Amino acid sequence: MSYAVYHSEKGKVSSGGIGHHIDRAEGKEHSYKHADPERKHLNQHIEVTSLCKIPLHHAIEKRISEGYKTQKAIRKDAVKYTTHILTGSHERMKEIEAQPKELEKWISANQAFICSEFGKENIVRFVLHRDEKTPHIHAVTVNLTSDGRLSAKEIIGNRESMQTRQDRYAEAMKPFGLNRGLKSTGIKHEEAREYYGRINSALEDGNNTEGIEAKKKVMGIEIGIDKDKTIEILKEHLVSFKTSHRANAEEIKKLKKNIERTSVTNTHFEGKFKNSTIQKDNMIINRDIYEKSRENFILEKFNERILNTLNLNVRQQIEIAEEIVPSSEVSGLFLQQFQFLVRATNLKDNIKKDMLESTAVQEKLSILIGERETIQNNLIDAIKEKKFEIADLQLKLNFLDRIDKEEPISIPSINIETIHFLKNVFPDEKVLELATKYGKHECDYLEYLSQRIAQYQVWKKEGHIEEVKANARKEILRLTNPEEYDLQHREEEKKKGKGFSR
Repeated sequence: MSYAVYHSEKGKVSSGGIGHHIDRAEGKEHSYKHADPERKHLNQHIEVTSLCKIPLHHAIEKRISEGYKTQKAIRKDAVKYTTHILTGSHERMKEIEAQPKELEKWISANQAFICSEFGKENIVRFVLHRDEKTPHIHAVTVNLTSDGRLSAKEIIGNRESMQTRQDRYAEAMKPFGLNRGLKSTGIKHEEAREYYGRINSALEDGNNTEGIEAKKKVMGIEIGIDKDKTIEILKEHLVSFKTSHRANAEEIKKLKKNIERTSVTNTHFEGKFKNSTIQKDNMIINRDIYEKSRENFILEKFNERILNTLNLNVRQQIEIAEEIVPSSEVSGLFLQQFQFLVRATNLKDNIKKDMLESTAVQEKLSILIGERETIQNNLIDAIKEKKFEIADLQLKLNFLDRIDKEEPISIPSINIETIHFLKNVFPDEKVLELATKYGKHECDYLEYLSQRIAQYQVWKKEGHIEEVKANARKEILRLTNPEEYDLQHREEEKKKGKGFSR
């Protein structure tokens, strides 16, 4: 009797290997080494869908991109495709192959079966191979459900589903003289415990003499024991028992050998495990030493090739900037220049990569960035301090002019005008905190200013107000135009020398 053969297997790995085998890819002959090259032209690549024309891995991904409808991301280990082999008993398949029309009918019947089971749109390969011993068909389908989900479990099903599918395949192959093969025979593997249980049961049966003693009968009536017949039966039982005992003894001997072999194997693997553990520990130690040496080497190359140029480039960028660079931008300048210099240097690519990722180099960069941020903060602090000093003098000069004109000045007006003036000079600052920081007065700045204005009013009465105003202007000139201040100062000194001083 000839049998129909259907086998399917989930695609758990890359489809490259099976694709090379099915398509008989040039240069990949190792994937179909049992094929006869002289019969390769007999193979038929059947284009069930347009996806059958492109490389298998592309076809699988394209079908999924077209048919996958859910928002859930596809898992990396998802079973995306299934391979199917369709054939029959060798002798019958060779008979079918010898009849072209019968072969075409067989191919069509198999194609119809795969379309019916998995959907025509999910078929990405359907190829007949005649260059191997038995003609067979390779089909590859994508595991997409009717509602656009990727589910091999639902498409392929369990063992029972597979058996019913094989039933349907056998039914489809009946017209070609191919029948259903045997289903599961029900034979189970017998474990040692079950084996010894069966033997003990047999020994218990052996203690029962029923069936061993032969009876003498006359006219159907038992008249005693037939000793000769009983002896023959006992001899037969003895031979059977000895044979069984010998078989059992051999089985026990084998089991003991297996136990000894397993014990030796376990000892061997325990030794290997200990050795591998020692080797692993040594590798970790050696790896730590290597990584430390590598880190030191990378840091050394950074100091030699990058450090000085990096500092110079960042400093130049800061100096040519139209405005003072805030400390918040320093980190970006350093990292940008660092990456540029590493890529521009003539070091090997692997060293460049290690330098960009080096922890030691990053720590060095952090130190450089921190130092430059401190410089920028101090610079900005000095500028703010000078700016406040000028604003303080200008504010006092304004009040001196008003005192000179004998305008009334109240404490509330002092406070309002002071805050308004400072806000114009420092629009983004908390002006009273800034005045306390840079004014360097023991009391509140507004209180200090009120005291100064009271003093100015006294000097106005004493006739010194013009001298105080002149000194304030000189200080403003010194802070805003040092060169002009020095020139005026020298002229005054000359006049003093000629006796024109007061």
